[in-house]
Amino acid sequence: MAIEITPQKRSRATLFATIVGIISAFLIIALVGSFLYFYITNNNLVEKIQELRDSSLDLDQTIRNKENELSIFQKRIDDFDLLLSKHKDLLNIFSIIEEKTIPFMWFDSFVFLSEANEPILLTGETNSFFAIEQQIAVFKSHELIRSVNLGEITINEEEGKIEFALELIFDSKALNFKEEVIEENPEIPIETLE
Repeated sequence: MAIEITPQKRSRATLFATIVGIISAFLIIALVGSFLYFYITNNNLVEKIQELRDSSLDLDQTIRNKENELSIFQKRIDDFDLLLSKHKDLLNIFSIIEEKTIPFMWFDSFVFLSEANEPILLTGETNSFFAIEQQIAVFKSHELIRSVNLGEITINEEEGKIEFALELIFDSKALNFKEEVIEENPEIPIETLE
């Protein structure tokens, strides 16, 4: 038996089918590559979003803590503001009394109640009734003293002095706390950091 070798016919693909096959292969590779790129990018973005959410939760908690601290400081500031607004500046009162006290007039007691429109009670002694009258007139002439009333009067026969009590009502401006501005001393050099 003889084996016959017959040449087989090769089927030739048409040029169109070859081009379509190559383009299809590139499209499949491009689609798979695009899918992998977008999948990886999406996962990275999801991780970043989760990290940002976690950090924003930490930041929110930090903000709440700082707001609580600030509210404590604000309460302290409000308390000090209330305290300073109700503070009475007696230095001004003492300055007025010292400035307006006439000679031969001695004050030995000072009573101050911090209530509004409460009189300041001064007790003292002098040599004559005329000096008391002059002292009352001098106090009444001051613009920050609203009224002056003479309280009890006694005569100390042993010393020959007249003991008296004066009630002074000051204008509220005289009692208000004033912030003093500390002026810089030009003789002291101030160094600045640059």
